[in-house]
Amino acid sequence: MDMIFIRQAILFGAIEFRGHEKKKNMPLSPYLINLRGKDASKPGNLEPQDFELIAQCMWEMILKKAFNFNAIAGVPYGGEKIVKALVEMLPEPKGFEVLKLGKETRNGRRRIVADNNFEYKSTHRVLLVDDVCTGGNSGAEAIDALQRKRVKVTNFAVLVNRGQGGRKIIEDQGAKFLSNFTALELLDYGHKIRKIFEDIYHICRKYIVINRMNGREGKIKN
Repeated sequence: MDMIFIRQAILFGAIEFRGHEKKKNMPLSPYLINLRGKDASKPGNLEPQDFELIAQCMWEMILKKAFNFNAIAGVPYGGEKIVKALVEMLPEPKGFEVLKLGKETRNGRRRIVADNNFEYKSTHRVLLVDDVCTGGNSGAEAIDALQRKRVKVTNFAVLVNRGQGGRKIIEDQGAKFLSNFTALELLDYGHKIRKIFEDIYHICRKYIVINRMNGREGKIKN
């Protein structure tokens, strides 16, 4: 968690998300977790070694909690950097194949699709990787794109779960949902180490509590 605060990868303000495209009346988020690298099309503050750290943390969790996978794919574009770091970190033989996904724009809207230049197999059992899960839209699109190729997604792993319904969306599609920590845990930690001002902390915490969806996201401690 320290890296996120050191790199100033959590920002505060009134921020729109993808969900606002469909629900214009959704409240703006008072915080953003930006785990992009400096070379991304919409740059963040992360350095290559930060993705190595994320990959190491996520792999430790995956080894403990994931099951029945022989392939890994990154959700474009947040998960791709993490998968790349995983591949570079792990020795041969890795025990899994790396699958590719893409994005296309149709009717003015971008969506995740299968890569038509890639050979998918019905025997693939996929672990999908992403950086942050909010409402689960990107993850659901990635799962659907693979299912259309008769590929089963068995696990969905993220570093941070914002706890806004994404977990339920993913689990309803048959994948096991894994996360290293929740946004609430991240905020609580930032407040504890005095990286978040008191008033901002309470605004963000209230937003999370109000916008939290379904009991499967876990209980909130007062």
